[in-house]
Amino acid sequence: MKETKVITGGITRNEYNKDQIFDPMSYVRMKREPLYNNKREIVIPVRNRKSPQFRRVLGTRYRKRIGVSQADPTHGKVVAWLKRKLQAT
Repeated sequence: MKETKVITGGITRNEYNKDQIFDPMSYVRMKREPLYNNKREIVIPVRNRKSPQFRRVLGTRYRKRIGVSQADPTHGKVVAWLKRKLQAT
């Protein structure tokens, strides 16, 4: 018997498996939060009739991907704007 992989919700810490992908209520919950596999990789549910599965979005792990060095120039502008707004209040 094949072991069922458990996927964890990043906000609620709910646990999901591929058998729940076609359950309408579970699917809506899955889509409302980031999902992680046991290696802390971001995954998304795939509603393939023949083989429902969770597909990895990125090969890097969450903690390695997110950090203080953001290459996107928009990120710096948004952070500066947020700091100004927070200091104004």
